[in-house]
Amino acid sequence: MCFLLRTSAEEGDESLAVDPARVARYGPRNTTSVGTAAGAYYTMLGNTALTDRDDRAARELRRPFLPFTTHDGEVNIADRVTRYNRDYLGRVVRYFASQGIRQVLDIGCGLPAYGNVHEIVGEALSEGERAAVVYVDYERIVVDRWRDHLEGHNRHPGLDVAVVHADMRQPDSVLTDPVTTRLLDFSQPVLLLMISLLQYIHPEDGCYELVEQYTAPLAPGSVFALSHGTGDNLPDDMRAPFYELKLAYEEYIAENFTLRVEPQVRRFFGTWPLVPPGLVRLQDWRPGEPGYVPDTRDPARHIMYGGAAVKPEPGPNARS
Repeated sequence: MCFLLRTSAEEGDESLAVDPARVARYGPRNTTSVGTAAGAYYTMLGNTALTDRDDRAARELRRPFLPFTTHDGEVNIADRVTRYNRDYLGRVVRYFASQGIRQVLDIGCGLPAYGNVHEIVGEALSEGERAAVVYVDYERIVVDRWRDHLEGHNRHPGLDVAVVHADMRQPDSVLTDPVTTRLLDFSQPVLLLMISLLQYIHPEDGCYELVEQYTAPLAPGSVFALSHGTGDNLPDDMRAPFYELKLAYEEYIAENFTLRVEPQVRRFFGTWPLVPPGLVRLQDWRPGEPGYVPDTRDPARHIMYGGAAVKPEPGPNARS
């Protein structure tokens, strides 16, 4: 378990050698002893928990945070951030689908819920157009639920959708999976999604090098979008609850949990130029509301960054 509240001056601390003992534990899994991050997230979106373990995990993740009052009534900060993240995902996919992206690779996709990626892509398709979405997750329960969901729901006739059971820390297993290579054409632009994923990747997993292995094969015009938990500018009264959150992840989900500050999150994009408005709080990324004004009193707005960048055409100084 790792919980980091770093300052920007500590950014270089993440350039760590990959730990061979950690590598030995990589691979797709079937978690049954504790809840899963995907299951807790699904529950915190307002769905009925799939297992008692997920229900317990969601309750323990909420526990450190006092509810606060909004126009919707009392809201738990953890639940509100979860919804902000899901809504951000929808805006990202909708925007880049409107810009013509027709291929999506969603790493760490989590369970099907409202506003699924393939549904948004399907809404953007004109008659005769084709698109493809590949979901990837390393939890068996997530993959099984996706397969059931895709078999039981109609979708746009021009849309190919499938799910891959793989660990993002093994890029070759994702990128060379027969499903991935059948559905995605890497000579054409792809929207690569890592939404609320990279905070679960420990520095000793070589987090930046991992991301680069995914971005390097992508064609110019491809997009990399992420969201990420942050320790930037946390109010003093939020620090103790975040430490308790770390303990809850360790006991009830058994995931790493690494918060990163803005320069560390920005580093994931390499030299790719960020799409306006840049790397910002989730609610501030293309909110789509006329006259939108950030609610600086909302404690949930401090907790996650979101941003997207476009791979440039190759040039003398360009790298992936």
